[in-house]
Amino acid sequence: MVFHEALTHAQLRTSSRCPAPRRFGARAPSERTTALALPDPTDAVVSISWQEVSGGTITTEQGSGVLIAPDEVLTAAHLVYDAAGRAVADAVATSDAGGRPLRAAEASVHAMPLADWTRVASAAGDFAVIHLATPLAGLPTMALGSGFAGGAVTVTGYPAATGGARDSLAEVLAPVAGSSGILQGTPLGAPGDPRGASGGPAWQAVDGVATVVGLTSSANGSMGFFVGLTAADVAEIDAWTAADHAAAAPVVVVPAAAPVAAEPQPAGASPAIAALAAAAAGLPAVTSRPALDAAMSRVVSLLARDAAALGAGAGFDDVAADALSVLGDNGRHRNLAAALLEGVMWGHAGGDVAGSVGAVAAVDSGVLSYAASERGVHAGARAGALLLASGF
Repeated sequence: MVFHEALTHAQLRTSSRCPAPRRFGARAPSERTTALALPDPTDAVVSISWQEVSGGTITTEQGSGVLIAPDEVLTAAHLVYDAAGRAVADAVATSDAGGRPLRAAEASVHAMPLADWTRVASAAGDFAVIHLATPLAGLPTMALGSGFAGGAVTVTGYPAATGGARDSLAEVLAPVAGSSGILQGTPLGAPGDPRGASGGPAWQAVDGVATVVGLTSSANGSMGFFVGLTAADVAEIDAWTAADHAAAAPVVVVPAAAPVAAEPQPAGASPAIAALAAAAAGLPAVTSRPALDAAMSRVVSLLARDAAALGAGAGFDDVAADALSVLGDNGRHRNLAAALLEGVMWGHAGGDVAGSVGAVAAVDSGVLSYAASERGVHAGARAGALLLASGF
């Protein structure tokens, strides 16, 4: 994984309106200290590390992020996904607040998948949220702000040039001409070596509350580029964190005062679709391949949509056949969702998993032209067989 890599476009110059950066925390002689020690907002900024394996060599990479909740870290999308679109595994968030190293392993990742952080024109989606399996309790968090179009901020992160220590810089960011939501300023770290600061916040105090208005995205020599958060970005981030917390919330069962007899209703295909999703989630042949995993998610979504449209009287086989008519086949192009569903239908009908590819190829010969489609048929057949074995 790369981060803070030099951009390929011509180096941009900082606006002449931007004053020279000032190191955050330097106090003028006339300033007075107070007896009350207030929380340091930069304690919300964490270091993110993970390991990558390439050619048999294991390397440890580092970036930055900021706590927006005790169990949610906002960071740059390019830190959590590699070039193949795979999420990093076992990322660790660490804070050096008060000299106390606190660690929390990554549990799940949300990110904008289309961000291209290497090009200023399309880097606006370079943000992600890491949901931590263990909250970093006792640390401050920062709020989210949107619509920042330039001005005074504090940039905080863990650049490699500091030896892994947290650093902050007070400066003025200016919009990049011709871009949407991209700002420029001075990056953290040594000139030409700003690695590690990616994902760190550009923040302001708004009504006394430390508020993230942007994130460090990349650098080109002595020029840093920052992603400004829009209202839509903040809404997306809020939706991700709400989904995380809803999934983690305990289910409280309140017994009814008295059972009410009701006419039995046909369950339709919905329980079978849920069982299929659960079966696929337990198959490494699906989950270890991002393309197949995404295709299976599409299949499940399409099945659920068709089940709702066809009504409770439609069985799983009817719904699957209807969904397949929408998906088409592999005759003219690779269609992983169709290959998976064809395999599911074969396995659910009691067909032999080992012979699934040949059986499906008899009606959809295109699967033989794509190795990924063949794998999809086989994985789908295994999921279908599990569905059948579970009583659906």
